[in-house]
Amino acid sequence: MEKKEQGRQGKVLSFRQDTAFYHKRAARELGKNDPVRAIYQYRMAYQADPENPETCLALAELLSQMQRHEESNRILFLQLTSGKMQDSELLYGLACNFYGLHEFEYAAQCLERYLEVSPQGTYAYDAEDFLDFLTDESALGESTGLYSDEDYDTDGVIIEARHTLDAGDPATAIAMLEAHTQRYPRSTKAKNQLAIAYYCSGEKEKALELTNEILKTEKNDAQALCNQALFLRATGENEKARQSLESVLKLPEAHQPEILHNLSLLQLEFQQYDAAMETLRELARELPYDENLIHKQGYCRFMMGDQKGAMAAYKKLLSINPSDTVARYYFTLAKRGDTSQAGLNRWMISYHVPFGETFRRLNQLSKLMTEPEEQQLERWKTDPDFRALISWALDIPEYKAKHLFLIRIFSYGDAHAERMLRDYLLRTGQPDDAKRLTLGLLKRMHAREPFMAYLGCDWVMSRVSMMQYPEKLPAAYESVMGQLILSMSGTRSERATDCAVTIFKTYLIKHAEHLPRLTGLQRTAMAAALEFLGCNAANETVGEEEIAKKYKITDRRLKNAVEKLLADEGNKE
Repeated sequence: MEKKEQGRQGKVLSFRQDTAFYHKRAARELGKNDPVRAIYQYRMAYQADPENPETCLALAELLSQMQRHEESNRILFLQLTSGKMQDSELLYGLACNFYGLHEFEYAAQCLERYLEVSPQGTYAYDAEDFLDFLTDESALGESTGLYSDEDYDTDGVIIEARHTLDAGDPATAIAMLEAHTQRYPRSTKAKNQLAIAYYCSGEKEKALELTNEILKTEKNDAQALCNQALFLRATGENEKARQSLESVLKLPEAHQPEILHNLSLLQLEFQQYDAAMETLRELARELPYDENLIHKQGYCRFMMGDQKGAMAAYKKLLSINPSDTVARYYFTLAKRGDTSQAGLNRWMISYHVPFGETFRRLNQLSKLMTEPEEQQLERWKTDPDFRALISWALDIPEYKAKHLFLIRIFSYGDAHAERMLRDYLLRTGQPDDAKRLTLGLLKRMHAREPFMAYLGCDWVMSRVSMMQYPEKLPAAYESVMGQLILSMSGTRSERATDCAVTIFKTYLIKHAEHLPRLTGLQRTAMAAALEFLGCNAANETVGEEEIAKKYKITDRRLKNAVEKLLADEGNKE
């Protein structure tokens, strides 16, 4: 309510600041070695002008330093496809993030592209050193613990399986992990992840059976023991589950970050709050800005009666990302301090809101979306909380709801809508079907192409026409397209890329009913063969040796893949 005074005139003060203001404040906080306060200022600058290149680079760099690599990459990819910055300003940052995500091939490709685009650039010397490191198996092994082809393949398939599980497709995750464990029957890491995939698909007995099988030969495998404790807990065998938990605590591997995450979850499940807090403190030394870790700290503190400590945890999350509606929910709960049973039931150990809150939010959005069109559009344009709530709704598992909200975002048709749809394409934990819908919506908005998307467990930059296949593809063939487009983007002409895609589509149509299974090397060889054939079809001279070297495959494997594609076109000589 506004109070007016007679005989006085006051000035109207605007609290909206320009990006320079926020950049100065961020620099000051960084000078104090306070990245949490600094990133809040960069977030404010980004919210004020999300197209500002300086802000995007500063925010992405700080997110990367805070080990929030995927989020950093999303900001860089949005800039890459906006056409407002030179690729060279973004590629080095993408390489750093891909390395942090264990996507080493993509990191190397980004570095190679950087050196092609800007051989004398600011990071040229660092890029060359970084690339040498990535191609030095011994040095990379010492840094990552991955020494063999099997290690790299296992690491890669586990990352893909986790993204697929997050996207709500356990069947595909199970299929890729079962194929991998058949190829590498001694891969305990893959078997542990397969057990989790079984558990997520509802096959709890199968998950426990596989875990027990692992422990027969690897009785001190920390991950298997954690899984065993989780599965036993889920079936009500609490005493056995506690014994498995105690066994993990005695192992040297108990201090590895991934195991610490699992231990903290189990300790919270068993209400061992003091022990969980110690585990979380140890983990925080490695991952101080991890949102799941900070949430567990907030949850644990509240359950221990430390209301202020819980509020501080969620304040930290809201400083890192003011649009985080899940953190906002738990901050409000902590502030209320309701320790009754009904109040405690509103908390979840996993970083999601409970079903009741999900239902309330969807009901709220449903009411808001019945408002008159003009009123609704005005709310969309002026209310960041409304936009944040819709962005949250895109993460719920129900596909029909995703479909509804994606269509609604499209209907708003402004820069906010385009940016949110583009950002959705880059979320690794979202289903491909919803992303294909999003690509079509962006096309109908006449949004600038190409688009960047995470499809079929691969990063793909292309035009919509290149992503429209005859049918839904198996993950292996999505991967072929991902490798092909990423490799050809920026290095080959659009005509050559179109020719390669056309050859691929012809192959897919012919084999639609019985697509052959592809191993990892066969995927790479097919992508290499398609690039070779696409360039030749576009009258761009390229040698087999050059392509084989680019894709790191043998000449023989390339020739076999080329002959296979030519045979299916009826052109084999």
